[in-house]
Amino acid sequence: MKMKMVKPKKKYFELFEEYKKIISKILPKAEITLIDSLAIPMLGKKEIDILIETENLEESCDLLTKEFPKRSPIVGNHVYFHDERKDIMVELHLSKKGSKKIKSVKEFIEKLKNNSKLKEKFEKFKLSCDSFSKEEYKKKKSEFMTQEGLIVS
Repeated sequence: MKMKMVKPKKKYFELFEEYKKIISKILPKAEITLIDSLAIPMLGKKEIDILIETENLEESCDLLTKEFPKRSPIVGNHVYFHDERKDIMVELHLSKKGSKKIKSVKEFIEKLKNNSKLKEKFEKFKLSCDSFSKEEYKKKKSEFMTQEGLIVS
């Protein structure tokens, strides 16, 4: 499947709020935030990425699986859920609170929010990847982030 880069749309932010309500009912103590391109906001894949931080990963995973059955296995302190009920891919990133990866993701988002030149450069890079396969895009994005000192481990 080829990637298509799109500008953030109002409906994506509205869908985030809908998902946030659903997730909050299931996990009332979880911290739920928008991450990746829409968090900045900037050009990106037609996808909504939502970070869910929780104290009890396994229990939260079991509860979310009832509403969002498509998921990855738990690896370390993270598990990913995929949902496409609204004609857009929504990826839920369930993570244990305090994880190093969460800290890195939040720092990366702040760098892009606070550095318009870096944001512009990243958007140009993303446009150059339009029509790449998802695998090819991930590889090129990792190379770009390494080159720019933005790697999120």
